[in-house]
Amino acid sequence: LAKMSPEEQFYYKQGEEFIKQNPPLIIPHALSSHEQIEDPIIDETTRQYISDEGAYAWEFQPDPNLPNDTVMVENKTEITFLNYNYEASVMTNLPIPRINRVYYCEFKIFELNNNDGANFTSNQLNEQETISFGLSTCPYPYFRLPGKHHHSVAYDSNGARRFNDSFELDPKLGTLFPRLEKGDVVGIGYRSNSGTVFFTRNGKKLKEDSVGGHIRGWKFKYVYPIVGANVPCKVHVNFGTYGFVYIEANVKKWGYAKSNGTKLPPPSYEEYGQDLSLIHI
Repeated sequence: LAKMSPEEQFYYKQGEEFIKQNPPLIIPHALSSHEQIEDPIIDETTRQYISDEGAYAWEFQPDPNLPNDTVMVENKTEITFLNYNYEASVMTNLPIPRINRVYYCEFKIFELNNNDGANFTSNQLNEQETISFGLSTCPYPYFRLPGKHHHSVAYDSNGARRFNDSFELDPKLGTLFPRLEKGDVVGIGYRSNSGTVFFTRNGKKLKEDSVGGHIRGWKFKYVYPIVGANVPCKVHVNFGTYGFVYIEANVKKWGYAKSNGTKLPPPSYEEYGQDLSLIHI
């Protein structure tokens, strides 16, 4: 903590207090086989919504406490960070379902801002610029990047794997993964039975043997996809609405739900011309 700047110390303490005041939601165990505990997140209405919408049910929703000029979400999963010099994170409306054994999603760095802030034209980030892709419990400090506080893990764009750690990382963790640049696709897999988290980059699974392997035993009732940044950028996220870059996830159908769901699509535009209207004068 002493190695941090006064500003970093302030936000670290604010984040720790946020987690303390907003612990992960715990579902109490039923006292008997006859007692039914209502799930406040994945209830019957939500299950029907996921069935109807498929993978489109997941969307990113900025925290209402964030300034309006911090982050913008379009088409549910296209995120534009507009902020300079401060951290912000946004997570999904729904957690990972935990029905299947494995769930997987991908984040694509669609655009990066250049250093002078004029346009989204840069291909690389400098040392102070970070985009973080991860999973966390909810709520999470919206003013911090994922991976920096309890109950969160992230792949940072500088190549670090960060797991509940705001401080300077061990060199092995700080350089565990390849550095990221514009066009890269980061994948995050979650094995719900074992609580294992694994990462991919551009369709290839990343090895973590040098730090003891993948994170395991990380089990919570609700785990949410989350992305954060301290630099203007655009990130597009895929929960299974179209094909993954990581082929194994396609073959084994690791998306969060069916690609389209059961909801009937609207009639095509051409069919409207066949309608007959009678007007009485």
